[in-house]
Amino acid sequence: MLRDGVRASNFTYPFLLKACSALDSVRGGERLHTHVFKLKFRSDLFVKNSLIHMYCKCGCIDIAHNLWEEMLEMDAVSWNSMISGHVQWGEVEMARELFEEMPIRRNVVCWTAMINGYGREGNLVEMLDVYSKCGDVEKARRLFDGISHKSLASWNAIITGYVQCGLLEEAIHLFHCMHEKLVKPDQITMVNVLSACAGLGSLELGREVHLYLGRNNLELNVILATALVDMYSKCGQIDDACLVFVKTSWKDVALWNAMILGLAYHGNGRDSLAIFRQMESVEAQPNDITFIGILSARNHSGLLKEGRIQFFNMTSKHELSPKVEHYACMVDLLGRAGNLEEAYELVQNMVVSPDSIIWGALLSACWIHQNVKLADKVGEIITTSKVPNLVSCILLSNIYLSVGRWKDVMRVRRLVKEKGIQKPFGCSWIEVNGAVNRFVAEDTTHLKTQEICETYQVLVTHLKDMCQIRLCSKAHRWYVNFFSM
Repeated sequence: MLRDGVRASNFTYPFLLKACSALDSVRGGERLHTHVFKLKFRSDLFVKNSLIHMYCKCGCIDIAHNLWEEMLEMDAVSWNSMISGHVQWGEVEMARELFEEMPIRRNVVCWTAMINGYGREGNLVEMLDVYSKCGDVEKARRLFDGISHKSLASWNAIITGYVQCGLLEEAIHLFHCMHEKLVKPDQITMVNVLSACAGLGSLELGREVHLYLGRNNLELNVILATALVDMYSKCGQIDDACLVFVKTSWKDVALWNAMILGLAYHGNGRDSLAIFRQMESVEAQPNDITFIGILSARNHSGLLKEGRIQFFNMTSKHELSPKVEHYACMVDLLGRAGNLEEAYELVQNMVVSPDSIIWGALLSACWIHQNVKLADKVGEIITTSKVPNLVSCILLSNIYLSVGRWKDVMRVRRLVKEKGIQKPFGCSWIEVNGAVNRFVAEDTTHLKTQEICETYQVLVTHLKDMCQIRLCSKAHRWYVNFFSM
């Protein structure tokens, strides 16, 4: 071709470089590279991609990488060639860095390259774990689906990822898929499934997991015991939680915390304090989570004096700095007891910046005790913040409404509208025959929407009839009592 005086074009070199790659001829590729340089095709995207591909295939990964870094324009082929090259020569971490940096949509080629690279090194699970921890479950799932022979470790990694990202129903679904594939779960699987059950309130599945542990002689270690206590507590079975707690011989701080928080959640303040006393007696060191449980237990039980003591002990005895959550518990506790000025003073002296939870707790107390003067002070802070909290705004509006300050009611409502603050849709769920059914307000996409609405109307009618019967009954009693005086 050259002897005949035919000039090579930018379409010629990609085919020649591909032939060099197939023959593993780096010398031939280098000669072509010289021709490309002389004929000023080095800036051509297709030629540059072919050079990178050739050098990668021939093991000259450093030359390929230098060429790649010099590129002013890149496409998917440029990225795929470089990623595949690093994977081919065992530089999986470098490939992953490029994979993460990729500014364009990742296609099947780069995904396959990464899967093969991690598969070769046995590190697919590590990659799944990284994506899950970054909150990118979509990428993790795509990687997981691409694994032909899924090990227990890979199932655990993807289920853990879904649980950590709050996708609990999907995590349970994956667990069922794992069971169908006859993959036997281990303790890691069970801990994650129990966490999902706790979040969904799925008591039936939680009990099945507990029974499975016993049937298969899986050791009930402290981590599993903690997950069981948490699950039973959140599913309303505090007695079962206590039974698991008592039967666990060695307890770490996480298990103590789970029991204290569970009792606090159910309003058993005195029992929660008794567990805390036991914890101190065995010299287990409490942490900040322990004191969230302790203070919220006092809150639900109205034990103001005990709450003050524990809040003081947190810093003086245990040398723990209070966080926003601890202050929120104390503000709520003081507010419920009617000590609003003390609560406000505590907020003003906080060592951390108060958030919407703190102001909401204070406003809630103002609403209960009709302290409009303090509500005005708090309201000024809330309404001048960049993004006012919706719940706080509703509380403030209700306080003004209760005293007939209509202008202030309209001012707060106008603020909510102007700031575009939206209330999240209400959500509820119920477990029936082992399946968790989830209902979202104003959702019309549910498969049984019509049946749900019809049943709802029947219930509303039934409740109205019951209310009328009770009202009539009360009126009749009042009538009899009045005229018998």
